[in-house]
Amino acid sequence: MLNSLNSVVIIFTMIGIGFLLTKRGILDEHTNQIFSKLVINVSLPIMMVISLSERFTREELFRSGWWLAISFSCVILSYFGGKLLARVTKCRSEGVFLPMVSFSNTIFIGLPVNVAIFGERSLPYVFLFYLANTVLFWTLGVAKLSGREGGANIGEALKKLINPPLMGFIVGVFLIITGIEIYSPVKEALRYIGGITTPLSLFFIGTVLANQDLEGLKIGRKEIVMLAGKFFMAPAITIVILTIAGSFIEIPTLLKHVYLIQASMPSMTNVAIVSRYYNRDYKYASLMVGMSTLFCIFTIPIYSFALNFIK
Repeated sequence: MLNSLNSVVIIFTMIGIGFLLTKRGILDEHTNQIFSKLVINVSLPIMMVISLSERFTREELFRSGWWLAISFSCVILSYFGGKLLARVTKCRSEGVFLPMVSFSNTIFIGLPVNVAIFGERSLPYVFLFYLANTVLFWTLGVAKLSGREGGANIGEALKKLINPPLMGFIVGVFLIITGIEIYSPVKEALRYIGGITTPLSLFFIGTVLANQDLEGLKIGRKEIVMLAGKFFMAPAITIVILTIAGSFIEIPTLLKHVYLIQASMPSMTNVAIVSRYYNRDYKYASLMVGMSTLFCIFTIPIYSFALNFIK
């Protein structure tokens, strides 16, 4: 319990520094773009290479197929759970609502939160959930946002899936299978570069929160339904799936904890970006991304504490 509390303090200290630096004019939207590019294109792929090669054995790698299947199940059932929730509550903008509920911000918030709570040993599991979350967003999610569920542009989706973090994952897997070791001084330099991922990601969130238009955040019935789906329904579905799967195969406790944290993260930022591209109620999507990001200030401590009861 004390460890969870300490981790929450670490997370919000770094977010708070990013927030204050933005309010002082030291950070802005331009630096945010630089941070996001550095994390996605440089530090995160390097972190994945180092973390996977150091923390996964060949045996664990072969077992991870089951763990990846569980992560896909969690996201897919959250999607259909969101569809049921939208129908029952007669929530408007189902095309935006479903991706907002189903897909989490697993990198800019999920990754640093998991690293702060569990350390870098959580990274392989963080990426397994990220992989399912990303693949399904650029297929199921984009199809829903584009209004072409029966015929989404598969080529366009596949291009989005080929990204630097995935390349980092592939290189890490290659090193595990072949047993190739990175030259020690080079590995140490790469470890330093990968280490900037967490602080930069949390500074990024602090800047986003500092630039959020609080006057535009009005919580009505549809917003409450969406937040309930994202922060309570999706994690509940994840817990149920982990419990059922755990009766058939051995699941590491750390994996259970990481998946729960990932499922309870705010809505994926790309939902707002893609909804703008397809002109699908993007103002509502942008509002809800900001609102869910703010709301996670309250849910992160709750789920950090809940981890003490999940073995």
